[in-house]
Amino acid sequence: EEAREAFLKALELDPKSAEVLYNLGMVALTIGETAEAADSFQKALALAPDHVGALYELGRLRMTQDNLKEGLARLDRAVKLSPNHTQAHYQRAMALRRLGRLEESKEEFDIFTRLEKEDRERRKIVDRKLLTPAKPPQ
Repeated sequence: EEAREAFLKALELDPKSAEVLYNLGMVALTIGETAEAADSFQKALALAPDHVGALYELGRLRMTQDNLKEGLARLDRAVKLSPNHTQAHYQRAMALRRLGRLEESKEEFDIFTRLEKEDRERRKIVDRKLLTPAKPPQ
């Protein structure tokens, strides 16, 4: 509730902030207010049609509501704008499978699998760097 209040105050200060609307949507989604979340994501997209987070979350939300075509359209746009968005590829693969487009779903799942592997490798590199003691300045 505190987060929601903070974002509502931020929205009063900047009513055209797509990022604040997106964050309001995330808060609503977290507490199960799916209609409010969808409304916030749609308002964010009205202000910033290329907001990848809002596209992804609205696409994912629409899929849970069995609105697969709209969900897929949002996810299509998200991966077009952010080709390395691992989870958008996964959700897109699931939408395609549910729509019976199995070959496309398999191709999308292959992309997801490749990206997921790359993400794991990057995390390992970062973890190694974080765990390696820094050398003192000489």
